[in-house]
Amino acid sequence: MKKKLFSVLLMLLCILTLCSCELTFNKRTTTKTAVKSSSETKTTITTKSTTKSSETVTTTTITVTPTSKITETSTTTTKISTTTTKISSTTKSSSSSSSSKSTTNKPIVPVENSEDIKSYLLYDGNYYDSVTSEMLNDSAVLKAELNRIVNTNYTRVSYNTAYDKLETVDMYDTEMIECIYTGLRMVADRTTAVWDREHIWAKSYGFKDESYDAYSDLHHLRVSEHMINVNRSSSYFTTVSNPDYTDEYGNRWTTLSFEPRDEVKGDIARMLIYMTVKYDNGDVLDLELTDDVALINTSASVFGGLKPDTTGMSESNKAEIDKRTYTQGPVYLGLLSELLRWSIEDPVDEREITRNNNIYAIQNNRNPFIDHPEYVYYIYKTEYESMNIEYNANNYNYYMLADKDAIATIDSHITALPEVITLQAKDQLEAIRTEYNALGQVTKSFVDKYSVFMTKEAEYNRLVEINNVDKTVSTSFDFTSATGTSGSYHSNSIDLSWASDTTASTGLGVTIDKNGNKKPCTITSSNLYDTIVGIKISWGANNCAGNGTITVTDKNGTSISATLNYPKKTTAKPSADVYVNISTLDFSGPLTIVINNNTRQETTKDGTTTYGANTIRIRAIEFVLSIPN
Repeated sequence: MKKKLFSVLLMLLCILTLCSCELTFNKRTTTKTAVKSSSETKTTITTKSTTKSSETVTTTTITVTPTSKITETSTTTTKISTTTTKISSTTKSSSSSSSSKSTTNKPIVPVENSEDIKSYLLYDGNYYDSVTSEMLNDSAVLKAELNRIVNTNYTRVSYNTAYDKLETVDMYDTEMIECIYTGLRMVADRTTAVWDREHIWAKSYGFKDESYDAYSDLHHLRVSEHMINVNRSSSYFTTVSNPDYTDEYGNRWTTLSFEPRDEVKGDIARMLIYMTVKYDNGDVLDLELTDDVALINTSASVFGGLKPDTTGMSESNKAEIDKRTYTQGPVYLGLLSELLRWSIEDPVDEREITRNNNIYAIQNNRNPFIDHPEYVYYIYKTEYESMNIEYNANNYNYYMLADKDAIATIDSHITALPEVITLQAKDQLEAIRTEYNALGQVTKSFVDKYSVFMTKEAEYNRLVEINNVDKTVSTSFDFTSATGTSGSYHSNSIDLSWASDTTASTGLGVTIDKNGNKKPCTITSSNLYDTIVGIKISWGANNCAGNGTITVTDKNGTSISATLNYPKKTTAKPSADVYVNISTLDFSGPLTIVINNNTRQETTKDGTTTYGANTIRIRAIEFVLSIPN
C-alpha cells in the first residue's frame, strides 16, 4: 500500500513539473506597434515577455516584369508618389531581446514534442565567451571587448572581390540576389550594372577610399538596385515624416534623410551599430552615431584618423593626401535614437542570421548585435533612458510563433493561387491581403510564402496597369541623372532598359574613339500602347560637326532608321530633338533602339589631320502620339 501511495505521489509530482514547464514555454510575446501616419515622427514598440522559437523562413524566387503598384498593399503607410519599379519583395522574421548573462548564453530547453514551441537560439557558439556579466554593467568596457573580438582574426576582403562575396552571402535560390531597400530580386550578374555595392554607412562619412577596412567590410555592404541607391545617396537614416519622395516599397526620403522600408530597419540599425564597435580607433577611424545633425553634416567628405606620412610619396600622391581633410576625432552618422528604436521594432530575422554566418566564413568576424541583440541595450543603456526608449532587458533570445493556425491558413491560400496570374485572381489576392493585414506585426514575419504572394500580387497589379494605361498622353524618360553603363525605368506601363559601352555626364553615352571604333547605346522598350506613333530623342554632343544614326527594330526584325545631325563647332554645345516615325512597326513585342556615333573630332594642323574621340549624350526619350511637321 505504501509503495502504491509513493508511486501515485511520484506521478503527481512529475505531472506538476511538466505543467510548470508547459506554462513557462507557452508565454506569448505582446507587441504594441503605433500605426504611423504621414504626420507622425516616431514609432514606439514595447516588447514584453518571450520564450518562443521560430521556423526557418523559406524564400521562393520568381522574376517578374517591373511594375508600379495600383492597389494599396498596406493599411499603415501613406503613399505620396511612386518613383521606382517593383518586382518582388521579402519576408521578415522576428525575435525578442535577451537578458543579462554570465559567460555564455545557453538555451532554455523547451517542452519536448510541443507543437506550439520551436526553440531557436540566435547564437550558441563560443565567439563571445570573453564577455562577462560584469561587462554588461559598463558600456565602455563592453564596447571595448566587442571591438577586440570583432577585430581579432579579421580578414579583409578587397572592394573588387566584394562583388563576388555579396553574390554569395546574399544569394537566393542559386542565382538571385536581393536589394535591401526594395526587396527586388535580380540575377547575380554585375555585368548588367543593375545593382551596386551599397555602403549602409555612407563611405563619404569617414572612409572615402579603399585604404580603410570599412570601405569593403561585408557586414555593412549590401546589394542595392541602382536607382534606389542613387536616391538614398549618402543620407543619414531617420523617420521621415514629411518626405519629398516615396516609393511603393515603403522607402521615404528627402535630399538629406532616408527612411527605409519597415522590413529592414532593424537590419540597418544593427549594421550601423556594428560599425561603431568595429571602427573605434581615433588614429585610424572612429565611427559614432548621434542625433546631432550638425555633427553629421560636418562629418561629410572627411577622411578618418591621422593624416598619413607622405615621406617618399610621389608628388601627385602627396598632393592628393595634402588636399584631403583628416579628422582624428569621431565621424558621425545617425540618427541614433531612431536606430535604437528600429533595433527593437524590427527584431533579428533568419536572413540576418544566415548572412552573419556566411560573412563569418569569409571575414572571420561576426556582427555581435545579430547574435546578441541585447548588447545594443547594454552599450547604449544611458541613451535608452535619456531618449525614453522602452526596453525590457529580461527577455530571452527566442522567436515567438503566434497564431500558427492563421499563418497556416494564409500559406495554404497563397499555395492555391494559380501559377500564371490573370485579372480573374483579384478576389483571391484581395482576400489574402486582408488576412495578412489582420495579423499582428510579429506574426506576419512567420508567413513563409509571403514573398510568393508579393510576387503574384505584383504580377496582378502589372496586368491592371497595362489594361488601364493612359493612352491619351506621351510617356517620357529622363536620362540626365542616369549613371553607370546600364539601367532600367518604368512609366505608364512602358518598361525601358538601356545599356551603353561608355558613360557620359547628363545623359547616356554614345562614343566613337579616335580610331573610328563605335560604342553604341542600346535602349529596349516594351508594353508600348497602340496610340504611340513615334519616338522623340533629345540629345547633345561635343563641339564638332558630324552625325549619328538611330535604328529602331521590332520583334519581327523590321527596322526604321533616322539620322542625328549636329553642326560645326560653336561656343555652346549643340542640343536638338530628333523624331522617328515608328507607326509601322509591331508593338506587340519589344522595340530595340540602337544609337551610334559616326563622327570623330577632327583637327588639321600644318596639313596633318588628327582625330579624337567624340561622345553624344542621349538626354531623354519620349514615346509620342504625334510627330511635328
